[in-house]
Amino acid sequence: MAHDVKGTSPDDAVSPAANDGTVAELIESAMAHFRSGRLNQAEAELEDLKRRFPNSPATSHFLGLVAHHRGDDARAFALLEKAVEMNRVVPYFHGNLGEVYRAAGRFEEAATSCRTAIDLYPVYPEALNTLGASLCELGQMEEAEEALRRAIEFKPDMAAAHAHL
Repeated sequence: MAHDVKGTSPDDAVSPAANDGTVAELIESAMAHFRSGRLNQAEAELEDLKRRFPNSPATSHFLGLVAHHRGDDARAFALLEKAVEMNRVVPYFHGNLGEVYRAAGRFEEAATSCRTAIDLYPVYPEALNTLGASLCELGQMEEAEEALRRAIEFKPDMAAAHAHL
């Protein structure tokens, strides 16, 4: 499952050219549907935004999360990778892409994406958890333990990091 998008600020993720104040509001509306499990509504709103603002990396990112939750990882990869290409400085883009890679068993790519996310935002427990889990799968136990302990340091109640540790 992709990282919790509650902490993702649409204002941080919207391309400056499309940020007219309404795009962030529309993305937040779509993400409220997403968080409530209303994937059809979320996807419809995001597809409308994509038609209106085809260069919005946030729209591609969130459509990628919807695709992942629908089980369409090929589309999820394409959309999340496009978001990263369009805006390489949003840590959540890299972190969520890393989680989708990890879920698909693409552990090297997951680790790379998570390292980028952590470089951009060192206090990112979800990316640290995904990095740790991916490194475990790759047999890199010392580095995995370090990442998981840092995740727990930043978010002590993160059950997944405790379980991976």
